[in-house]
Amino acid sequence: MTNIDDLRIFLGGDYVINAAITIRQPTLKEIIEYGEQNYNALLSILTAYPSDMKSALWDAGVDYTKITSFQLFCQFASSLNLDQTRILFGDLDFTKLVMRKNNGFDALCDIRQGVVIDEAVYLLIQNFLCRSNLIKKKQETPGNENTKMMLIEWDRDDRRAAMRKPHRSNLLPYMSAMVNYQGFKYDYQTVQNLTMYQFMDAVNRTSMFVSAQSLLQGLYSNPYLDSSKIDKTQLNWLREASDN
Repeated sequence: MTNIDDLRIFLGGDYVINAAITIRQPTLKEIIEYGEQNYNALLSILTAYPSDMKSALWDAGVDYTKITSFQLFCQFASSLNLDQTRILFGDLDFTKLVMRKNNGFDALCDIRQGVVIDEAVYLLIQNFLCRSNLIKKKQETPGNENTKMMLIEWDRDDRRAAMRKPHRSNLLPYMSAMVNYQGFKYDYQTVQNLTMYQFMDAVNRTSMFVSAQSLLQGLYSNPYLDSSKIDKTQLNWLREASDN
């Protein structure tokens, strides 16, 4: 198994977990053709914490505090057909995966293809998909039973509200803003050749640059501005984009 290399993600490289499992980074064009809503749904399934689906699990008779992310993944994985997963996993067929013991641990396996996804491998998959798609996740753990039931009810309300809302593209406003920004070198066609990580890195980097430039201009043009109260790191647009 290999470590996740941020530079390799930035350059659009595949992530080779082992000889049988490689995760690719689709371009924006591929995501658009696949369907942005479908892509986000696939990512949600592959990276979900149980707390992300607390009310759905509870309504299905499962206590989300009693299962792990890997156990949740195992419940959904074999229902994902090749057309759904090919955009990320190429020819790896999730419908062929069955639960077996591997070295004493539960694992989804396709013995014929030499595929073994145990919890350690799954966590690598989850981590890479979150990193390469800039997904920030947080596991929720309720302090007591009353809090748990309250969180479930809130989540159920949020889920119902979301179902009533028409789908709105998350990418559209960012793509529109960037192709119309004079400092962005891509147009409507060429921007589609970027991966999600590359594009959102450009969004964040541009935001950092504009913010630093505006702050610097404000410091020079306003003699009454107390520069000692300014966070100097905000002037450095070359800092890590994750710090933004």
